[in-house]
Amino acid sequence: MDKNDKDLEIIALTDREWNRQQVSFEPNSKHVEITGGDGFEKSNLHSAAIAKIV
Repeated sequence: MDKNDKDLEIIALTDREWNRQQVSFEPNSKHVEITGGDGFEKSNLHSAAIAKIV
């Protein structure tokens, strides 16, 4: 990574944080609620993930 490229540094740090803080759920989990849309989202969801971005 070019240490003089601040944009790349932010992307790398965000990616590192994403990998460290990621939590995944199966689509039928009681922790996932799909609302809105036309039904495509609900029928095509394979997993859901959240991450703490700082």
